[in-house]
Amino acid sequence: MVGAGECGRNIALQLYYQLTSMRYTYLMKNFYYFLTDSEDTLRVMSNIHKKGIPSEAINPEKANERVHPLNVFMLSPASSHAGVGGAWMISAEMARDFFRGNEEVNERYIDLINEHITWCDCFNIFNSAGGGTGNGAGPVFLEYLRSKSTQDSARKLYTATIVLPFEKESGGWRDVNAAANMARYSTLCDGILIADNQHVQNMMKQNTMAVHETVNRLLANAWMWMNACSSSDLSISPKGWEGADFKRSFRIGDCSAPVVPCYREEPKDKLKKINIGWIVLRTIKENCAAKCLPETARRILVIVALPDKKEIPSYESDIMAYLQEELFKERNPEIDIIFLRGRAMQHLSITVLLVSPTIPRLEELQTHFEAYLDDPQTFEEDMAGQVSERSYDTTLHAYRIEYDKFDRYLEYLNKFSQSG
Repeated sequence: MVGAGECGRNIALQLYYQLTSMRYTYLMKNFYYFLTDSEDTLRVMSNIHKKGIPSEAINPEKANERVHPLNVFMLSPASSHAGVGGAWMISAEMARDFFRGNEEVNERYIDLINEHITWCDCFNIFNSAGGGTGNGAGPVFLEYLRSKSTQDSARKLYTATIVLPFEKESGGWRDVNAAANMARYSTLCDGILIADNQHVQNMMKQNTMAVHETVNRLLANAWMWMNACSSSDLSISPKGWEGADFKRSFRIGDCSAPVVPCYREEPKDKLKKINIGWIVLRTIKENCAAKCLPETARRILVIVALPDKKEIPSYESDIMAYLQEELFKERNPEIDIIFLRGRAMQHLSITVLLVSPTIPRLEELQTHFEAYLDDPQTFEEDMAGQVSERSYDTTLHAYRIEYDKFDRYLEYLNKFSQSG
């Protein structure tokens, strides 16, 4: 797990915190964390301490069986940046310099990354799509991970988990950056897991901080239970899922599928009163990370974590019946249901992954991107202070390239949806 930039770091830390502070420490051994930013690591580490994570975690030499290490490093030790604003191209170049190994202090982290590449079957980048640091560095990291694992790439899962900006940030460079981020990930990933801050705020009616916390928890839970699908510490039926299984479910031809995660917890005695199919349906309708049309999804993955090991064979048919009758009507998308059972679980946890549903926000990003490039004055004003006057034309050219990629990506998704 690579947390790039402030947003990506916070999602990764939420996952780390949940695994260490809750009942699922047996899953922690399946994760390796790399947190990177253009900020000073002292400031980053101060933020980590505030989350209640022990200091030993951010010092790999002091980590032990009780404390799982967090590898925290700056993209460039010589950087004076406190973030790069929206200038993702600066952080992209910083990430490339990082992997060139020009700084001796970063060599040990490159060695650690290379070491983990050999035995990991899943690589994920967390980042804000509308920001700068994670937006620029994330795709560079994923490209490096792919290039170093080409021999086994057919069985390895490559994903990005991104967060779209709030509406109040919409229409300007953050929307443009979000579209550019997805464009660069579209051919590098098997799937792009998407959360939308504005959608979650519309659902919650809460302030920005509460929305960030909710989004971080939702994405952390989705990854926790995706990982649990291959855990030897749980009873899994009908079969365990490895990275290769998720890869086959996500990939759309030569492009990555947009994937909308949904997550819900219920008290364990809820099943005595309510049909589990209804709970799964409510999870999709009320606990989606991004606004979408779930009935258009190409595939649905449902992960049900049960609080005991009792066999309940009717659950699968209940879920299938509810989804078919209430959601899909005449359509017959592929539906996979995985049941996880373990005595340490105290809640019923439902994770749903909607693979390639229609996401209206993506069309909005494209519209804003096009309007932005058609208004050179606004572009120049927004880039003032982020790029030099001499590199303005180069920056505009780079954005036009990413617009063309994003346009082709959406066109490909639309054609695939129509053919399906």
